Amino acid sequence: MKLFGVNFYATGTIPGNVENVLTYNIKNGKAILFEHKNSNYFGIAEVKKFGPIYYYNGGTDFYEIEDRMPFSVAGYGEKNGDFTVAVKIPSGSSIKYISLGNHLEPEDPLNESISLDIVQQYSEQYSDSYLLREVEGNYVFFLTNGYSKQTWTVRGFDEDGKLVADKLFGSQPRYLQ
Repeated sequence: MKLFGVNFYATGTIPGNVENVLTYNIKNGKAILFEHKNSNYFGIAEVKKFGPIYYYNGGTDFYEIEDRMPFSVAGYGEKNGDFTVAVKIPSGSSIKYISLGNHLEPEDPLNESISLDIVQQYSEQYSDSYLLREVEGNYVFFLTNGYSKQTWTVRGFDEDGKLVADKLFGSQPRYLQ
């Protein structure tokens, strides 16, 4: 609701013609994964609350899936605080699960043999190092405790649990088939 130019709802503070996809409550506000209503772009916004009103506190915008890429990744937040990671998967993709964490060097043999079962086990044992989500409506949204190699390492698994794509820290997303 907007009254006298003041936004009372978090999504209304994000610049542009956008709609909320997923939201996390963060300290004094919300982290919002949004998409533009008339395009394929998406982004992340941090919206802070001051009394009954919300205000846009920054974010990242205009991400899209590039040609021949398995997914697109956007991140926003603090190095040692709330850091959000959004992953968009193209329609019709075989990717059904996304994991975040466990940076392995590209030459590490486990990197290509890692499976959804292994990630599920580790996400239960080491929930601060591994996060796992099922894709919902072509998106996955994570809230982490800061930016690091682990929070910028993304893997995509198909419905059978096979690793089909990844984005290791410092690299571009890639298919592994």
